[in-house]
Amino acid sequence: RSRGGRALPKRLQGGGACGITSVNQDRRMLGIVDRYVLREIAPPFAISLAVFTFLVVMDRVYQLADLVIAKGVPLRMVAALLALLMPSFLILTLPMALLVATLFACRRLVCDLEADALRMSGVSPLRLFRPFLVAALIVTMAVGCLTLFVTSWAYGALQRQVVKILRAYACDESVSSS
Repeated sequence: RSRGGRALPKRLQGGGACGITSVNQDRRMLGIVDRYVLREIAPPFAISLAVFTFLVVMDRVYQLADLVIAKGVPLRMVAALLALLMPSFLILTLPMALLVATLFACRRLVCDLEADALRMSGVSPLRLFRPFLVAALIVTMAVGCLTLFVTSWAYGALQRQVVKILRAYACDESVSSS
């Protein structure tokens, strides 16, 4: 309503091309675009993280399997060793997985002409970059926490576990060999 008590014309009440509702719709659309791009990143990120972590773990599985087969170390203790090694593996594989996910998501946006459609609807290419930046910051913070806190704790626990295994099974070997 205006000051004189009369109703404003419908075109000035919002909901028009330049009204308040269009600004809210623009913000809502940008939120939708962010969620859409993050949903495009998530599946390739999860798959590539699993594949890269599997490949890195397979390098160590041979050594750990030798402990189980040749030394007779229980599988539970070897699984604990593998779990304690996992943070150091994730430090390597998280950034690689994000790179692959970003490449797949960008390829999909470009090949399906979605990037062009968004640009034609008024979304700037720099604005489209925001979900990728958010994903990169999350992975950076996760790698930072893993590097600064978790890996140092896991390394100490790994050394204690290895000493426990060596004490238990080195003594058994010396007794059985004599």
